[in-house]
Amino acid sequence: MNKLSIFQKLLFSHLFIGISTLLLITYLFYHSFKDALISRTVAQLTSINDLKQIYIEDYFEGMQQSTQLLVRNIPVTDLLEATSPKPDISGRDASFALLQQEFAYQDLLLFDTTLHLVYHQTYSFPYLADTSRAFKELQKLLKESLNTPQLGEVKLDGEYLFFSSAPVKDTSGTTIGVLLARLPASPMEYVLNLRNGIGNTGESYVVGADFRMRSHSRFFPEKPPQSIEVHTEAARNALQNIEGPFLVNDYRDVPVLSTYHRLDIPGLHWAIISEIDLEEAMQPVYQLRGSMFLIGIGVCFLITLLTWFVSLPLSQRIDGLKDIVLQLSKGILPKKTLHSNSYDEIGQMIQAMNELIQGLQRTSLFASEIGNGHLQSSYEPLSQEDTLGNALIQMRDKLKASHEKEMLMSRQRTTALLEGEENERRRISRELHDGIGQMLTAIQFKINSLEGQEQARREIKAILDETILEVRRISHNLMPSVLRDFGLEAALRSLCNRTAQTTGWQVNFSFDADPEAAVLSQEFITSLYRIAQEGIHNAVKHAQATRLDIVVDHETDQVQLRIRDNGKGFDWQAQKIRSGL
Repeated sequence: MNKLSIFQKLLFSHLFIGISTLLLITYLFYHSFKDALISRTVAQLTSINDLKQIYIEDYFEGMQQSTQLLVRNIPVTDLLEATSPKPDISGRDASFALLQQEFAYQDLLLFDTTLHLVYHQTYSFPYLADTSRAFKELQKLLKESLNTPQLGEVKLDGEYLFFSSAPVKDTSGTTIGVLLARLPASPMEYVLNLRNGIGNTGESYVVGADFRMRSHSRFFPEKPPQSIEVHTEAARNALQNIEGPFLVNDYRDVPVLSTYHRLDIPGLHWAIISEIDLEEAMQPVYQLRGSMFLIGIGVCFLITLLTWFVSLPLSQRIDGLKDIVLQLSKGILPKKTLHSNSYDEIGQMIQAMNELIQGLQRTSLFASEIGNGHLQSSYEPLSQEDTLGNALIQMRDKLKASHEKEMLMSRQRTTALLEGEENERRRISRELHDGIGQMLTAIQFKINSLEGQEQARREIKAILDETILEVRRISHNLMPSVLRDFGLEAALRSLCNRTAQTTGWQVNFSFDADPEAAVLSQEFITSLYRIAQEGIHNAVKHAQATRLDIVVDHETDQVQLRIRDNGKGFDWQAQKIRSGL
């Protein structure tokens, strides 16, 4: 996951959330719908099973009542009252045929009290007249029927036969025989085979105590019912009258929904079971599952599409921010800024990043200006909490203060140096004037007092006069007394006059002082005089001029000295190149 891009993470997270939500909803809805469908199907099966149970119980109860009515019928009692070793049954078949049609039984047998067969109507099953060879189940049923009416089943040649029996009594109430009626299974089969509400795989069937069917199976219609065993959980619970699960496997070992009841028929230990295949019952659920699968595919497609159109631009903007942050981490200021038309959080981040880049560019420019010595550059911090900007401003202020201090110290050193030079010049000038000058004057007086050798004396005197003038000139240049005694204007005017006399140039001098201007210090006056002296010297030496203008403006807040000549000048650009500026 750490190597996935933001777009991939967003796509996978959206798909995971969407699919998980869909699966959870599908699971809950599927199981809720499944449980509801099972409940509805089981309720419907239960209703069907209850109706068929009632019908079958009513059918056997009705047939038993019909048998009890039949024993009071005149042909039956007459037949038994007229019994003899060989009773005459001629003319009875028509009467019993009418009874069979009226009471809807399948066969009719009459027995005397010794259980010998007196009459057998249709011979729908074989029965030997010798009761000693009669099958035990029927013999047991007949014995019990001498006292009370009975319902029962008898297995003969692998087939179950259903009987209703009742004792036949004479007018005095004495039992004179037993009437045994074979009951048809077709009415029960008809009810069980009704297809209403049980679908294509639903069926209802009856199971006996031996776990064999008593009705035909719709899945194996060619098999006799008694040949089909039903050892299922539903059959066991039904025969034991126990409520159990609805979802079981049937006698085919197929999952089914099953409802069952024990039949309340005296003498018959039966259960009725109604079932439908789970697959058919769940068909709507399976269809829903398929529909939900298609919906899930559609939802995944929509999530992917939505993520593509929403997350891709988002991830692209984040990638742009990432590239800028990586460049900033390397100390590189991006030349291009990001553009965003949205005002969401990413858009605000992009706007903030652009402002940061612009701020860093201004900060970098400000730092460069400081590095180049432009300490007067202004800078506006990004905010009051702009650590870098405030630090640069503090650094600028400290550098400015340090520079000003250095300039002050430099000026102080220069002033001290100039002051020292001026003091030295004063000392030298004073020594030249007071020492050497006086000595040369004394020598001059001595030479003037000598007589003879007039020519040599005049030559020596000329040399001494010239030497005295040179000493005075040097002394004056070192420290003109007029500057000390009469001020800047007089000293500069004297300098201009001497320059005009020496060079023959036209030297124009102008001095303009504001009456409110402050008094200049001696150090400043000396420095300004030396500047003018050096400027005039350079013009005389290099300019090859014929005219020189010296202008001094002493204003209230400044002093301007302008020296201009009509000489040849020089190429400033070439001079910059030669000087490496």
